[in-house]
Amino acid sequence: MIGFALPLGLILAASTTADVVTTRTALSNCSTCREGNVLMRPFAGNTIALTVVQGGANTGMFFLALHYREKHRKTWWVPVVAITAFHVYAAVHNSRAPNTRE
Repeated sequence: MIGFALPLGLILAASTTADVVTTRTALSNCSTCREGNVLMRPFAGNTIALTVVQGGANTGMFFLALHYREKHRKTWWVPVVAITAFHVYAAVHNSRAPNTRE
């Protein structure tokens, strides 16, 4: 992994981590908050499960993108950037959750 792939992978990992941490914090501090992603909702109550599922899905998607890169496809990075953007949006959204837990 040289060039653009390594930094892109690290940014994807960082955005996923931010999403998981802010999700867990929001759910812990807000009694009215819930996971908005229906697919992730069953795992949102457990930090390890949420990390494994999101990390596993992103790792698989990243290596699939690298496979397409090897086939000389010029847009291999687009799905990686899109998922990274979704994680950044989710982390920002989660960080704005109200602190209503008493």
